[in-house]
Amino acid sequence: MHRRLCLGRVPILVFHSVRPRGAPMEGPRGELSLEADVLDRGLAALRAAGCTTIRCAQLVDHLQRGTPLPPRPLLLTFDDGWRDNAEVAAPLLAKHGFVATLFVASDLLERDRAAGYLSPDELAALARAGVFEIQAHSASHALLANDGGRLTWFGERGPGEDEATQRTRIAADLKRCRARLAELTGRAPEFLAWPGGGASRAGLDVALRESGFRATFLTEQWAPEVEPSPTAIPRTFFSQQWRGPGADAARVMKMRGVVEWERGDWSGYARLFLANRWRDATRWLQR
Repeated sequence: MHRRLCLGRVPILVFHSVRPRGAPMEGPRGELSLEADVLDRGLAALRAAGCTTIRCAQLVDHLQRGTPLPPRPLLLTFDDGWRDNAEVAAPLLAKHGFVATLFVASDLLERDRAAGYLSPDELAALARAGVFEIQAHSASHALLANDGGRLTWFGERGPGEDEATQRTRIAADLKRCRARLAELTGRAPEFLAWPGGGASRAGLDVALRESGFRATFLTEQWAPEVEPSPTAIPRTFFSQQWRGPGADAARVMKMRGVVEWERGDWSGYARLFLANRWRDATRWLQR
């Protein structure tokens, strides 16, 4: 069962890549990609439920100042900066009258085109189009130190790293990200989504006090030392790689169920229960 994460009963969903059916999927077992037709059906279900998408500033203003929100508010977020966010996701969002936030890891923009990320020019064009607002996801996307095969995320210390060195490392990364995104979009990002979903207390302090961010976003895997708050806002990332008979319908049901449950509607519990049992039955049939 999905546990409630949202603050102020405003659901926040996390997506990454959105690809045509049959395209290679990203991430372990494809969990970082969602088929375009499934997202299309999911957005249609959210629109039918009366959801109104909002921007990060609207949510943060609400949490920090009590600023009113529209009925049934929903924040849709996409992480990393995949090219298909512009080519596939943006048209689908526009089709359903939705807007979303793209949290961009700025170093990924400089990678070879074959890697699948937006180029600097493509990001600038996407920002001008207006469906996506562009916010920060760090520069390096978490690989801030490497000791053999070990990755050092923002919520961790690197090998032999004291807190002062950690703070300097994080500050340099966030400064580089913020400057690059400001250069490309004409506006410095105000909000940061932590790569990997969590942050240390030191990292959170650097982001808010030294790097110019108003608030940051986590996932349900936030670091235990950081409590959810209006400056450390949890988001929901749920399984998107179900396969088998009826898997697409079950994923759409779960998407709507998560949103309704996060909002406090008991109908969401029923949808989540049915979607999860559907998934379990499908796994059993595939044995």
